[in-house]
Amino acid sequence: MKTKATKTKEIHLSNKRTNILLRIYLVILAALIILVYGCGYHISSSGSDISDKTIVLDVFENHTHPYQPGIEVYLYQALSDELMLSSFDLSQNKYTADYVITGNIIEYKQTVLSNAPDQTPTEIKVGVKIKIFVVEKGGRKNNYIVSPKPEPFAVVQGETLEEAGRRALRNAARQILSKITGEDFK
Repeated sequence: MKTKATKTKEIHLSNKRTNILLRIYLVILAALIILVYGCGYHISSSGSDISDKTIVLDVFENHTHPYQPGIEVYLYQALSDELMLSSFDLSQNKYTADYVITGNIIEYKQTVLSNAPDQTPTEIKVGVKIKIFVVEKGGRKNNYIVSPKPEPFAVVQGETLEEAGRRALRNAARQILSKITGEDFK
């Protein structure tokens, strides 16, 4: 029969293996993104009426108060991933693209809703407000405010608050794409 200490040790080793695999996956994903985008290629998928539109995803500015370092990078990565999963052609050339997407992160707030007995957070709520700018090739600029309803997110065992916040930003990226595709890219 296994003791409680043995079971705890096995869980810890399992978490370590999962973290190592996750890091390897992220390194491979980053290398693929650098390889594809650094060489000037476009990624596209066919079968959509918008597949002939090219998109440049530009830098998002972080205007949060108090300042939340790095969330603009996480939002950019999440939105880039969502665009890659969609039928858009991603480009690095602002001058030939049909649309340039950029924006400002106006607000980002993380609230801990519950803690485990050892005071590690088990549930958080993340609120984010983002102003999106979609600039068409001809210069027409459309502005949108995306402010998803703050939803509780369970903090996965071993996950930091930062990682849980990134999951919330991925959700915001999906809502951004839904907002702009519903009105611009028809």
